[in-house]
Amino acid sequence: MSFPTHSEQPRGNMSSALARSSAPEWQTGLKSRESRQQVSLRARMRAAGASAEICIRNVSSRGMLLQAAAPPACGSYVEICCRGHTIVARVVWTKDRRFGVHTRETIDLRAILGEVASTVSPLTNRISRISPLTPKPERRSIAEVNQRFERSRQLSSAFEFGTLIVCSVGAALTAVSILYRYLTATFESVGTHL
Repeated sequence: MSFPTHSEQPRGNMSSALARSSAPEWQTGLKSRESRQQVSLRARMRAAGASAEICIRNVSSRGMLLQAAAPPACGSYVEICCRGHTIVARVVWTKDRRFGVHTRETIDLRAILGEVASTVSPLTNRISRISPLTPKPERRSIAEVNQRFERSRQLSSAFEFGTLIVCSVGAALTAVSILYRYLTATFESVGTHL
């Protein structure tokens, strides 16, 4: 029994693609593409001694789709630094601002994607960001900041006024008590002399 070779596959555009996609890898001679995680991560790339900002668009265990203002040439080696991880890869294709790389070693997807605090949606297989573990500080407008400052100032003035009233009442009660004792002692001494 002989198996058809790649050249013996049907020649029609649609039927050929369908035949290759439904046939097992050993029949077509084509490797099935590993699933990729869609992401949008900022990273830095060093290529030919220069450093540049890039964006990682998707990632698998052995490759990435990257986007840069000036992609490096095919065949060149690049170093990608993302969230404390350094990945060495070779550029395998470029088109416009996007380019694909194949990594020398297996990428630790959990380390790269886990630090984004992300979840995979089963329907679209896309990465959606969730707020990081530490909440971001809220950005407030200048009017809101001024309003909070004025409210804080009013509260501190009210507290200061209340403290002054309490101290004044305490001092007045102490003075009345001392005066009462003094007058009582004076009247008793006058009463004993009469």
